[in-house]
Amino acid sequence: MKRLLPILGIFLMTSVLVSKEVRGDEVLQNMYENITTDLYKKTDDFDNTTTWILNIYSKNEMLFDSSFAKINPVLRWQIENDNDSKRSARLKLTCKWIPIKDKDGYAYIRGHKLVIAPSAPIVKNGKVEIKFDNLPPLVQYLSEKSGIDEFSFGYESRNLIKRLDEHSTLKIRYLTTRGTQIAEFVLDENKEISKLVKKCY
Repeated sequence: MKRLLPILGIFLMTSVLVSKEVRGDEVLQNMYENITTDLYKKTDDFDNTTTWILNIYSKNEMLFDSSFAKINPVLRWQIENDNDSKRSARLKLTCKWIPIKDKDGYAYIRGHKLVIAPSAPIVKNGKVEIKFDNLPPLVQYLSEKSGIDEFSFGYESRNLIKRLDEHSTLKIRYLTTRGTQIAEFVLDENKEISKLVKKCY
């Protein structure tokens, strides 16, 4: 039952936040694109855009907390009654093909976005340290909030997504409401990363 409560809480919050005009299948599509570990293709016929989405979960689980708890009594109850609850962190890779018209007709530009959804909210102005394989760590500042408890790497997204396909492991260290956490991602075993990079670079 404890495992079902956070899922139920997130589902209820998603249902509330989504406009009443959005159909049920679109709600499910939005939820699916935030959890699937398969390379996901989304097309928008109106804007004539194609978006590729991939989620990568950390191999380790860390202490869980959520800003949702402030407005979701079910989730707040779950956190208060299971203080040792843990979750994996998630990286969401997005590549969007956007058509632009030039003198020769239509060409496509690619927009890249790398988002981290940690197991607990990141504090200290979104400062994180990233470490590929055994290379020295690099300091990154998450440039914008992408959603509740989700942060984007902003302009660095394009470079970082490409590097995910060039290394075996990635560690990200950051300060959260539950203390310092280090999310560890295994990259070389995930064949979907190469598929996304081939389509987006």
